[in-house]
Amino acid sequence: MKKNIWFYTLLLLSISMVITFGCTKDKDKNNEDTSPKSSLTATINGNYFFARTIVSGIMGTDYVISTAGGTQILEFRFHADSIKIGPLPISYIHSNFFAMYSPNVYEDMYTSDSGMVNITQYDSIKETIKGTFSFSASRSLKNVKSYITFTNGNFVILE
Repeated sequence: MKKNIWFYTLLLLSISMVITFGCTKDKDKNNEDTSPKSSLTATINGNYFFARTIVSGIMGTDYVISTAGGTQILEFRFHADSIKIGPLPISYIHSNFFAMYSPNVYEDMYTSDSGMVNITQYDSIKETIKGTFSFSASRSLKNVKSYITFTNGNFVILE
């Protein structure tokens, strides 16, 4: 179990580094932002979440969406060969479709238990994807299990 916690901690720190240092915006001659507008929003246990930073793309065999909203991190992993238009089940870690969430970079990570993602648009060449989601997630800390719910989720991931 401790190996999993360290793995996820390192994963979150890696994602944070990519988000912090790997993102730039394209600007035109007038210094106006001309980059496409990706977005991801959700309600997490009744509280609004807005991803301020989004990094996405193919990582190995997975299509990954990593987001940060303040100290919160939300990541989706979809097995790229399994993505199709329509509803898909979100399940536990290492399944074809799963999610991970950390309310604070320094806290334990919640992993998806069950739910749905509805893919409304997907282009594997351009690596763009749109859809909605809702799911429940849990974490175990010192033998105490806690749960969290994600509702009204919406994502638009553009180039």
